[in-house]
Amino acid sequence: MKKIFSIVLLTSSFCLAQNAWINEIHYDNAGTDNNEFIEVVIQNSGDYTLSDFKITLYNGSSGSSYDTRTIDNFTVGNTDPNDASFIYYYYNYTDNPPHSIQNGAPDGIALSYQGILLQFLSYGGTFIAIDGDANATLSTDIGESESGTTPVGESLQLTGAGTQYSDFTWTGPTTATIGMPNSGQALPVELSSFTGYSNENSIILKWQTATEVNNYGFDIERKQGSENWSKIGFVAGSGNSNSPKSYSFTDHPTGGRSFSYRLKQIDNDGTYEYYDAITLSIEGLGKAKLLQNNPNPFNPSTEIKFYIPNDTKVKIVIYDILGREVVTLLNEEKQAGYHIIYWNGNDKKGNVAASGIYLCRLIADNYVETKKMNLLK
Repeated sequence: MKKIFSIVLLTSSFCLAQNAWINEIHYDNAGTDNNEFIEVVIQNSGDYTLSDFKITLYNGSSGSSYDTRTIDNFTVGNTDPNDASFIYYYYNYTDNPPHSIQNGAPDGIALSYQGILLQFLSYGGTFIAIDGDANATLSTDIGESESGTTPVGESLQLTGAGTQYSDFTWTGPTTATIGMPNSGQALPVELSSFTGYSNENSIILKWQTATEVNNYGFDIERKQGSENWSKIGFVAGSGNSNSPKSYSFTDHPTGGRSFSYRLKQIDNDGTYEYYDAITLSIEGLGKAKLLQNNPNPFNPSTEIKFYIPNDTKVKIVIYDILGREVVTLLNEEKQAGYHIIYWNGNDKKGNVAASGIYLCRLIADNYVETKKMNLLK
């Protein structure tokens, strides 16, 4: 998406270093222990050494650790279907003795990176660790738990939509989804680019999404200088998609030459997110210009658009075909840029003008330009 004045590349998720979290847990079920596992999600895992990520299991009664595994020993699961930067890793403790995952009341799990604690979660209550990377840290109870009656094949897992741990909530027990996104878990709209360029008196905005989940659409908002943001349009989204989608919007701003734009992405449930703004300038012409009125012919009113390259006094006068003044529409200082005024078909006394050809004249500094207009009744 070209140009010219301002090009900005951005993404919807502002990922902190080591954007990783514990995503799914299974530690207890009816009968013999079956497929006890922990699943971890890591974004951009190729940028890191997996052995620097560590899962430590803690006994809540003593606060001490009883098992430590690095993520390079985990099984590589699926790449997220909506955002390929996220990969799922899991480890089956039942299949890899000597330790299974203890059954709570309470017990806990710590995720760390190069010895720095990222998460310390617990189930069945809270406790303070006395060793390991979570040493002296109070655990956070996930608020859900399993028991000796939990059906085989179920787990505790995160649900919701987002790109970091705080976007989700724990739920379960429910059907396990080991090595893949959980039921009810999705990554939201990922914006891959938002750019714009000018074309004479227009601003063309273009943007592209890499993935979409429940995307209702985009409000386009604009402001100039210190003004408040205002909605100027809406573009419908593609709902759900794991392939790139492209969008565009054309604006015809007036009253200046430099404008800021931003997107408000709206989900089907009404939740929304703002993306970073870009600032664009309308291409400057070397001299003033009076554009043809629109519509033309017209009845009863018409739009008159003009451009001035510098701040100056502008006069716009309507004359009849004999050169007699009908009405002065404008006679004041204006900022550089494009502007719009309207003629309602009335003369300077407020009377309705007769049908016929009229002349619209722009006077700005030493520049004068005239356009013919046709008023029909």
